[in-house]
Amino acid sequence: MQKRLNCFLGILCVSILISCGKEAQEVDPNYVGYWLGQGSCEPGMRIKANGDGTYKATRQVSDCDNMDHRGTARIQGDKLKIGSKHLHIDSAPTATAPHSVHMSLNGEFTSTMQLVLEGDTYYRLDGY
Repeated sequence: MQKRLNCFLGILCVSILISCGKEAQEVDPNYVGYWLGQGSCEPGMRIKANGDGTYKATRQVSDCDNMDHRGTARIQGDKLKIGSKHLHIDSAPTATAPHSVHMSLNGEFTSTMQLVLEGDTYYRLDGY
């Protein structure tokens, strides 16, 4: 019995050590980029191909406090998760005709992709 327990513990330790060296899963390339929401706080998201993500307000007004989230960006079912922020995906990223998106801090950008989360439309800023 002790021999089996030692064998099991040895296999468990090796499995844990092997899994620690794995890289983060790649994110769906359609989600990669900088996205700007069209709400009063102008929520912005940056999702990198390696899975790193940030979500924060780009307008500095008091109603936009506590919007900063950092962590791994991942899609689980119908949710986009960035750190502790969970957003329901109403519509996955889709191509749109090029149009102009205004960012209060940095001016105008062109967007050719849109995404709807929690009822709010986000536009991926081309070249940002």
